Amino acid sequence: MFIKFSSLVVFLVFGLFCPVVGQVDCVVENKVFVRDYDGNIIKNANVEICEIQGNFRKVFAFKPQKIEDNVHLIISTMGRFHTASDQMFYVAKRYWLKVSASDFKVSEQSVQFDRCLAKEIVVRLERENQKIKLTGIVYDINGSVVVRATVTAISLNKEQLQGFTNDEGKYVMKLLPGTYRLEFWQGGFERTVLRRYLVVNSTFGNMSQDIVLTSAGPQQ
Repeated sequence: MFIKFSSLVVFLVFGLFCPVVGQVDCVVENKVFVRDYDGNIIKNANVEICEIQGNFRKVFAFKPQKIEDNVHLIISTMGRFHTASDQMFYVAKRYWLKVSASDFKVSEQSVQFDRCLAKEIVVRLERENQKIKLTGIVYDINGSVVVRATVTAISLNKEQLQGFTNDEGKYVMKLLPGTYRLEFWQGGFERTVLRRYLVVNSTFGNMSQDIVLTSAGPQQ
């Protein structure tokens, strides 16, 4: 009888002076932005998302809707924390995102969201057949700009694109990614050739190449 009475007293004291530890769910909204490499918003992008469970993917797709001016998709995740200690259980979940849009290449990537911490993901899409803007300035050996110099880009398929430098010695060419032969020439100067110039998809679609022309030697 004494043992039962003591147990009851301990239970009542613990209940009165110690807070009850419970679990409360929290829901956060994770935003997915879809943009190109220039930072422009891509409208009408298709977003497919699937939860990764071990080596498997549990597919559930969302029809993208324009929730805000620059948000295509909001993913809600749920977690829980102790009411007594406010200690959150950061149980992260991994997802596989597949994003596509007209005139853009498909992007696939793995992302991780915490269940109680909101996160923002920016998915950047690369344009199909995106031309890279190649710019540069043509100088002489004294550092002066060369005006109206001829700039020629020849692809491996022998396709040619020609341009000229302006009054500031600057040229601008838009080229598809690939390998080119670049030729720079102006009367009174030696022809300068870059035989295998590689044009690549840069972060912002721009590349730069300055050139120095040397004076042509006296004709024999």
